[in-house]
Amino acid sequence: MKDDKTKKEIGSKEPRGIALGVVFGIVFGIIFGPIVFGDNGSSTGIGLGIALGIAIGAAYDYRHK
Repeated sequence: MKDDKTKKEIGSKEPRGIALGVVFGIVFGIIFGPIVFGDNGSSTGIGLGIALGIAIGAAYDYRHK
């Protein structure tokens, strides 16, 4: 039986821009949602932040393929 001596990398090679965009969106929404949208703006801020973060993350991943 032959030994497989190739090095295997740990972790995925998947782009991480979208995941970082979602995290950014949640943090952005919690912090700036009530400031921008008023008392009940936390959920609106989180939604808009996630959408913006996904768009920016996808563009970043596409650019850095």
